[in-house]
Amino acid sequence: MYKTLLISACVSLFLTACLPTGSQQPLELPEEKPHYGDGAWHLIDGNLDGKQISGNEKITLELSGGRASGFSGVNTYSTAARKFAGKLSVDEQIQITRMAGTVKEMRLESQYLQALRRVKSYKEEGNQLFLTGEGVELNFRK
Repeated sequence: MYKTLLISACVSLFLTACLPTGSQQPLELPEEKPHYGDGAWHLIDGNLDGKQISGNEKITLELSGGRASGFSGVNTYSTAARKFAGKLSVDEQIQITRMAGTVKEMRLESQYLQALRRVKSYKEEGNQLFLTGEGVELNFRK
């Protein structure tokens, strides 16, 4: 009985200590940033082996910190990437979430990721980024 009373008193004291006092300010959370912010390039158009990859500005690419990442139309993706003197090397092992979309969206996403794996060079001109490789051209805009 004494043990139960002691445990109840400790729990009550603990819960009372967790209550906010009148002098505390409300918790201010930092403003949530978009998943892919100002540094993201948006796909305008491109082609893979002569087949048009429809421009879909939802598809994004960020190149920073040795990574290529973004939104591929249905899923987010990330992979190792190295750029140097106009050359771009993208690791073929792309990590991707596993969401499903329409057949059209999934086809576009698949084409984009196949093209990204084959990119060998890049050229940045103002607010445009051009990625090229064997049978691949991808054009992005900020």
